[in-house]
Amino acid sequence: MIDLTAITTIPEMFLAVCGEYADREAYFSKEKGEWKGINFRQVRLTVENIAYGLASLGCKKGDKVAILSNNNPKWAMSDYAVICMGSATASVYPTLTSPQIKFILDDSESKVVIAENREQADKVLAFLDESEFVKTVVVMNDDSYDRENVITFSELLQSGESHKSSADFDFEDRARLAKPDDLLTLIYTSGTTGDPKGVMLTHNNIVTNIKRTYA
Repeated sequence: MIDLTAITTIPEMFLAVCGEYADREAYFSKEKGEWKGINFRQVRLTVENIAYGLASLGCKKGDKVAILSNNNPKWAMSDYAVICMGSATASVYPTLTSPQIKFILDDSESKVVIAENREQADKVLAFLDESEFVKTVVVMNDDSYDRENVITFSELLQSGESHKSSADFDFEDRARLAKPDDLLTLIYTSGTTGDPKGVMLTHNNIVTNIKRTYA
């Protein structure tokens, strides 16, 4: 049984849950009409590979990584990977237009964008060459492009697996370095009365909400 009172950051919670419920299915997704599950042990491994893959792309502690997608298991695992490696996520609504997305990516200074599919990736590619910060686009559903700065999710995982031995950090050690007041994510407002504003949420903001849910 996990002692929630001892948890102060999201990486702590992630590691604790993956350890306690390793064989329990965490997520389900439909593939070719069938629901397939992935257990917490597989989630932990995938999250590690994403984190090392992002590191191989030049992402460092304190950097921002944007996720442009509807909710799905890869979204969640990408989010955990970014957070556990000491970076922060910028969530981008998939309903936004290319100019709106460019504003958020520029404002958040995101170095990598993880996009759900070709439709979302194309919105970023429309301005990628003009972007001061975005260096790489990762396509979740493995749609491929003949561009050096666009890779598939599978390629990201492969890079992460290869990069583990040469990385300058250990995944779990880095995850446990997170502090309650560290930036966790940037949530952008709708911008209906002006440019969107990035709301800064810390580990403490989210962990407190989780604890109150179970109180």
